[in-house]
Amino acid sequence: MNEFSKRAISGPLIILWTFSTIVYSSELFIATMALCLIIILVFEWPKLAKQYQSLFFIYPVMPFFLIIYLQTVGCASLNLLTFGASFLFDSSSYAFGKLFGKHKIVPSISPGKTVEGCLGGCLTLLITYSVYIKSGTAATTVSSLLNMRSFLIPVIISFLAFFGDLFESYLKRKSGLKDSGTLLPGHGGLLDRFDSILFVVVFVFLFRNYLITIVQG
Repeated sequence: MNEFSKRAISGPLIILWTFSTIVYSSELFIATMALCLIIILVFEWPKLAKQYQSLFFIYPVMPFFLIIYLQTVGCASLNLLTFGASFLFDSSSYAFGKLFGKHKIVPSISPGKTVEGCLGGCLTLLITYSVYIKSGTAATTVSSLLNMRSFLIPVIISFLAFFGDLFESYLKRKSGLKDSGTLLPGHGGLLDRFDSILFVVVFVFLFRNYLITIVQG
């Protein structure tokens, strides 16, 4: 079974587990996040770029704490936004890159990342966000599709998701690793799956008072 097939099978299972626990069982979601962090710190982080080991509290510990904090204070919808937008950007940029990717962005760090893939991921988030607003489920304060303050959100999330992926690729490149681990078929290690999320959640946390009005209405 090739990597694409493994990713196609494992990806939906990861998404199903994540979203169902966020919505229906905060305790199980928090326990899952805590377990993921422990696995990363014990089995994956020590293999990555030893000169950056002292940064472990800033990355990856602090973003995981923010995820858990948002869940415990009743902001599960913001975790849905964080994970949903990150997963959507990763999957769509991967698909666009496979189909149309020709121009490498940073081949010295991550040879697989292309301009076409990144733009495809950003476009997917923008379209999804516009449909969400147009559906009327967003807050009434977001009254116009031309509201640039609102439409900066998917653009910023796209940039952070890309940079999070790139940062982890840089750590792996410095360490001579292809993946942070082998736990997730088609994805690599847990840090490979969380790299975008760990950057996006910081933005969501810092701007949660504004974002919560959009997500919850």
